[in-house]
Amino acid sequence: MISKQVTIALFLLAFSPSTFPADTLQIYQNITDGQTLVTPNSIFELGFFSPGSSTNRFLGIWYAFSPDTVVWVANRDSPLNNTSGTLILNKSGSLKLYDASGRIVWSPRTTSSDGINSPILQLNESGNLVLKDQTSDRIIWQSFDYPTNTMLTGMKIGKNLRTGFETYLSSWKSRDDPSEGDYTFKLDPQGAPELVVRDRSQIKSRSGMWNGLYFSWAPQTSTYTSLFNIRFVWNQDEVSYGIEMKSASTISRLVMNETGITQRFIWDQRNQKWNSIYFQTIDECSSFAECGPFGICQRDGIRACSCLKGFEPVAPDEWSIKYTSGGCKRTIPLGCSTDSDGFYKLEGVEIPYSHDAIADASIGIEECRKRCLMNCSCVAYTLLDIRGEGSGCVMWNTAVLH
Repeated sequence: MISKQVTIALFLLAFSPSTFPADTLQIYQNITDGQTLVTPNSIFELGFFSPGSSTNRFLGIWYAFSPDTVVWVANRDSPLNNTSGTLILNKSGSLKLYDASGRIVWSPRTTSSDGINSPILQLNESGNLVLKDQTSDRIIWQSFDYPTNTMLTGMKIGKNLRTGFETYLSSWKSRDDPSEGDYTFKLDPQGAPELVVRDRSQIKSRSGMWNGLYFSWAPQTSTYTSLFNIRFVWNQDEVSYGIEMKSASTISRLVMNETGITQRFIWDQRNQKWNSIYFQTIDECSSFAECGPFGICQRDGIRACSCLKGFEPVAPDEWSIKYTSGGCKRTIPLGCSTDSDGFYKLEGVEIPYSHDAIADASIGIEECRKRCLMNCSCVAYTLLDIRGEGSGCVMWNTAVLH
């Protein structure tokens, strides 16, 4: 333990912030409390901070023009209790955050460091903190793969389908405590992909499935296509979602707060403040499975929940006190015959949770209808992609309909 303290002391004597570029940390250089890395465009800054009214210290990234707006935290679950923290990069590419006693408070999980000749840590203009080999430009680790509660432009959330690695947002515990809270914001890759907010393991809200243009429950995102392009990838290698701003001068961030609400902000340069352009509303209809199977939620009705045509509440007494999650049952049973059964068209409704739905991009809507009709457990179907004349097929069965 003593040897580490001595080593750290020597590093502090040997190097100063002026010996390396403002955005870069090189071998055996360090960052101590009060020193920072700053991007060349002066947008992002990395250093030590205390959130809210807390006196704990954390290594994080914030907007240089809005220091209280923290976008990433390294040691979120291991706070420093004083200003003696030191971040050091060694010659093997190992990045470590030490406290005053020489204890390692935080070190990133990296890929193989074999063959690294000249490691550097660089804060990119996008706000991505990158540990890489300067010679080969190979990335060893980057903060964009391990976000906290904020999604920046150029970042993506989703899942690598080959390795299983997943990138997602997780809330702060409170405004004074950036440790991991109860809420996560993930892209569910199963069925037809959609964004899901969970309170621990319980689904709190979701975006609806990706329909080729936007997530079906979040059409407001398509309103801002003049500001940004949505980057949605769905192939055999990955499923991911992110945005790219059309103008480099437009600064935007998506945040999930400590109550699980997601909100997108745009920086108002003229008035020097953050403007909220849209946020996820929480009401009876946005709560997961509020109306249960075969129930429908209408925000303009006296009662939010009602049953589809041909269905009635499973438990009418419970519905009378607005406990509706039990859903609805058929008034006439299915005949399981193409001669007796058919479909009732619904427009302008929120699509059921698609995690266990069957998605097939290779067939059209007519073939989709035929397949669903031939399967007695299939209860609903829709287009997978609404662009142009529409294409693809999504089908739900009784067991998974919400």
